[in-house]
Amino acid sequence: MMLSSALAAALATAAGCGGGAVPAPAPDALRSPTPAPSSTSTSTPAPASSSTPRPTPTPAITPTPAPLAVLPSSLTFDATTSAVQNVTITDGTAGPYSASGCTGIATTSVSGTTLTVTATAGGACSLNVTDSAHNTAPIAITVTTVSVPIE
Repeated sequence: MMLSSALAAALATAAGCGGGAVPAPAPDALRSPTPAPSSTSTSTPAPASSSTPRPTPTPAITPTPAPLAVLPSSLTFDATTSAVQNVTITDGTAGPYSASGCTGIATTSVSGTTLTVTATAGGACSLNVTDSAHNTAPIAITVTTVSVPIE
């Protein structure tokens, strides 16, 4: 333990060493200085981390859906084919699916991933199939009529 020089001199004088009169140190000289209050706030240290390392979570990857597609992508109706044909809807975002266009030439209905197209009159048009994310796939529709000459 180290003593301040003033305290060491006082003890030496009291013990008869040094021969001369040395004044006793002031009481404040023997005390440790008290730190002045700080105007900055002190923060509580963060708790120590555990010794077991934690894995960094991997972000989930959301796959991009394949483009909406229809098979077949064109239909032809004539006197030799059925007035009703089916189209399979593939890929894209999940349904519900809808079809629009071809008013007056063909009507449509959708059940799951099957689109049923019914010819109603002669003509050509583009039918658009749409998924729930508003992606579209076109289907070319051609309806031919047979003309029979009357004699």
